[in-house]
Amino acid sequence: MKLIARRIWLQVHLYLGLTAGLIFALAGLTGSILVFEHAFDENLNAEMMLTENRGELRSLGEITALAQQQFPELGHVERIAVPRTAENVYYVRFKAQSRGGKPSSTEVFYDPYTAAALGQRPERSGLIAWIYDLHARLLFGKSGRILMGVIALTVIISVITGIVLWWPLQKGGWRIAWGIRRNKLNFDLHKTSGLLMTPPLLLIAFTGVYLGLPFLVKPVIGIFSTETKNPQNVTSLLPATPTEPIGPDRAAQLAAEVMPGSELFFVHLPQRADDTYKVFVRQQGEVGRLRGAGRIWLDQYSGEVRATRDWNKFTFADTYYRIQLALHCGDAFGFGGRFLFFVVGFVPAALYVTGFLLWWRKKMSRRRQLQNRAAVQSGKSVEMSPLAAKLTAEKSSELESASN
Repeated sequence: MKLIARRIWLQVHLYLGLTAGLIFALAGLTGSILVFEHAFDENLNAEMMLTENRGELRSLGEITALAQQQFPELGHVERIAVPRTAENVYYVRFKAQSRGGKPSSTEVFYDPYTAAALGQRPERSGLIAWIYDLHARLLFGKSGRILMGVIALTVIISVITGIVLWWPLQKGGWRIAWGIRRNKLNFDLHKTSGLLMTPPLLLIAFTGVYLGLPFLVKPVIGIFSTETKNPQNVTSLLPATPTEPIGPDRAAQLAAEVMPGSELFFVHLPQRADDTYKVFVRQQGEVGRLRGAGRIWLDQYSGEVRATRDWNKFTFADTYYRIQLALHCGDAFGFGGRFLFFVVGFVPAALYVTGFLLWWRKKMSRRRQLQNRAAVQSGKSVEMSPLAAKLTAEKSSELESASN
């Protein structure tokens, strides 16, 4: 009975690995790049996304006004992202109606010290954006994202079956369970690398389920906690007399007072007379450093706080959903965690290659056995390799000696 169960586990592990494993290998390789997506993107486009200049930082208001004046054909300035390091630049996002009626966005990059326009590109364009789309959606949009969620589920099953198959090997000692032997190199590399990387692989797959299939996960989390929705239709109060907006710099300053110690990411500018400034920040104590959950909506005329989204007031559900991406890419564990996940991203490809070689060699061995058996049954001679011929001769000699 145990042998039958083991064969079932082996077949499940094998066919999940040969099918879903290939896509997971692709996701792992692209994921390794995306762990450091900003660094890769900036270095691939260094002429417009990095600066060597130093000096006094130009204000948000100066950059947004200059951008609107220089590129009116791109539409209206919608958002400005601040430099996070001395080498980074301002990202100014324009939004305009395209011919088809759908809004199109363009990013213009500005040197924060000289206020020079360094370049522009459509938003979510370039090699890194393409790699992200391949990783998250297989270039198939929403259906691709769902498929990646299903792949994540199969990876969890595959990892569990791998552990079940490995467990009995412990009876053979450390060398059998953990060692890498020259005569069983593919098997041991597959086994040991999979075991050592089981915790991060399971974490990546587990968080990938939510990222791909949130409609399956949210009802389960909703049993224990309620999600707080983002404030909707937050507006500014129109003044009785014409009043100038407070400007993005003042909005950023007020947001820092509302959430002390927070790190500024973006300032979203009002597009209509009753719109608000929406300031995006990362608050102290947030999980992960690459993104921020804090939001402050400010009246564009008075600077009054109209609404907030505060990390410190998150429910369990809010926190759970917020940290999934940070856990998925290792950002939740700092730079060391991101580097570890960068390395782990190559493991699925290694597992696929070693697993495929094991399956292929076993398949070829069985095919040769069937061919030899068929040849013997038909009375034809079978061409053997020198090693096989030597082994056969030795076996025949042993049988003759035994008969004598």
